[in-house]
Amino acid sequence: MRRALIAIAATVAGLALVLGYRPHAQAAQTTPAPALSTSATPQPSATQGSSQVYTATGTDEPLADGLGDLAVKVSVSNGRIVDVGMGRLNLQGPQSAQISDGVLPALEQQTLTAQSANIQGVSGATYTTQAYVASLQSALDKIAAMGGASQSS
Repeated sequence: MRRALIAIAATVAGLALVLGYRPHAQAAQTTPAPALSTSATPQPSATQGSSQVYTATGTDEPLADGLGDLAVKVSVSNGRIVDVGMGRLNLQGPQSAQISDGVLPALEQQTLTAQSANIQGVSGATYTTQAYVASLQSALDKIAAMGGASQSS
């Protein structure tokens, strides 16, 4: 009987320690996209053939609850989105990085398919999708203001 009580007490103590464990906050993981401009004013880039390519980086949009922020960089030629990627990606913690690694390629592909900021998004990545769409729309608005084709949602 005494051994059973000791085993139960040890189990309860161990369970309390496991449930009470809080990992230390990790440092911010900043993943800047190489050779991309994060300027607030978009500039037309090099000419492709006879058409002008307009490139702009959207506003830095925060993910919810301090998970980081991102800015989308988009290029438009002849009224079509020809390239989309990250102008800036600043993630807090490994979970945000893991989610974004799987989500961002899907969002970029949806953008190229939809040719606008009107995309479906990715289930389970609501904060990332919302920040991506807001920054993408900002970049498209900048391109439209420069004289590039309007690409609104």
